Amino acid sequence: TWLFGAEVVEHGYADALVPAGDGAEDRAQALALASASFSAMRTKLKATESADTLDRIAAVLPQLHRAPAAQSTTETPPMADTKTAAAAPETKQSDKISDIDKAKADARDAIQARNATLKARFDAFCRANAGQVDAIRAVYDNMAPDLDKTPDQFTDAVLATLAADQESIAGGNNTRIEGQLDARDKFREGVSAVLAHRMHIPGAKDDRANEFRGQSLSQLAAASLELSGKQTKGLTRSEIASRVLAAHTTSDFPHLLANSASKSLQAAYESFPSTWSMIAATGSVSDFKTIDLVRLGSFNSLDTISEGAEYTAGTVSEEREQLQAATKGKFIQLTRQMLVNDDLSGFSRMAAMLGRAAARTVNKDVYTVINTNGNLSDGVPIFATAKGNLAGSAGAISVATLSAARTAMRKQLDPSGHDYLNIMPRTLLVPVTLEDHARTVLTSAEDTDTDGSRKRNPIRDWGPLEVVSDPYLDASSTTAWYLVADPMDVPLLEVRFLDGNQTPFIDDTEEFLTDAVQWKVRLDYGVAANDRRGGYKNGGS
Repeated sequence: TWLFGAEVVEHGYADALVPAGDGAEDRAQALALASASFSAMRTKLKATESADTLDRIAAVLPQLHRAPAAQSTTETPPMADTKTAAAAPETKQSDKISDIDKAKADARDAIQARNATLKARFDAFCRANAGQVDAIRAVYDNMAPDLDKTPDQFTDAVLATLAADQESIAGGNNTRIEGQLDARDKFREGVSAVLAHRMHIPGAKDDRANEFRGQSLSQLAAASLELSGKQTKGLTRSEIASRVLAAHTTSDFPHLLANSASKSLQAAYESFPSTWSMIAATGSVSDFKTIDLVRLGSFNSLDTISEGAEYTAGTVSEEREQLQAATKGKFIQLTRQMLVNDDLSGFSRMAAMLGRAAARTVNKDVYTVINTNGNLSDGVPIFATAKGNLAGSAGAISVATLSAARTAMRKQLDPSGHDYLNIMPRTLLVPVTLEDHARTVLTSAEDTDTDGSRKRNPIRDWGPLEVVSDPYLDASSTTAWYLVADPMDVPLLEVRFLDGNQTPFIDDTEEFLTDAVQWKVRLDYGVAANDRRGGYKNGGS
């Protein structure tokens, strides 16, 4: 593209037109003006153009204002010399034109790159600040035509404008932005209290002074959108629901619902009548790899060392079982329809039900290990007559059968077979069917095995022995019962949670296909039998 002199000045590539002249003074003035114009262009292009291109433009400028060749006053050279002399200037003039074209092309590319960068930053700001597009566009329209403005200057200007807008929202130019944060904190606190009360979370109170008390889910969602800079005036409940779900990463409301759902779930999880913790040890794992549960034996008795005799090394045997954590989980969701219908109770019920399901899952997994009576690492079942922890003949709960079971536990040896462990049972584990009978046997003043003899019940002198019943035992047998040691002493079973987190974890994600926000609920843990010496089984009758 070629420009006339006036157009060059109009577009900023020159400062003024200079009349043509042959004098050195004219040439010097033209060169000075061209250099000044180039300096201005260098400032405009420095944000995007390479130093190599700028140097090429600088190199061309002096040639454009070189003095014309002086008229020769000497004899004309021979024809051959004339052709040679004429050819050289033509080659140099072609080089000049090529450099000028290249410089023009580089300048156009630099301007295009600057404009593209500016437009990309404008689009990014608009996407991230949907409520302030007009203010961002005003900055862009003002700076884009001015080639002196770089993309970095545009970024600084937009950030300053957004900060000023936030101060205006919070109460004017003289109000600090903390006012807006205080309003959001007040909203979070008030809405959290309202949701907790409506979802029947333990400890929640009905505060009549709470300004959000009595508001529907749609009204709370609209208030949340307003605080995040989005207008809701004129929107229907359905439109408000759609927008708050779409803005779940920036709006407080979905997060407040998730927090309330988590509290409801945790309360239900903790209130579930789990019994597994009475008979199993708990621990932590750092990952999902298989780990070893090691049980050490003991040294042999010390040898008698004769005078001058050598000492012998002691050895310790060990046993080990394996455990691996796995992920258990489901999800709940808050749909657009639930928001429109103000169905918080339905959402609360789902959260509580999922909490109970998580607790029930752990409980079930522990009792599954007991009921299946699988093999340990030595290839022998957990409860086996050969290992001294299974009654050779089944019998109902009585003073006699309990005494036999307790005696067998106390006579168990450590893995090396050297020392008696003298294990004392702490729990009488029974199916629900036998719970009442078990309590009667333990608490009766007289031996229930005899009729009318009024013989004293010796079990009452054993110390603490707690009856624990669970219906998951009934699912396998309504007659079998167990004595179990304190899991902190000799753990019959072990449950290990990932990073020690024994309560479910909630994580939210937007579901684009169903107009809903979903909360994944997961619990990472593993269950395994550890030491068979910590339990004794009687098949019952």
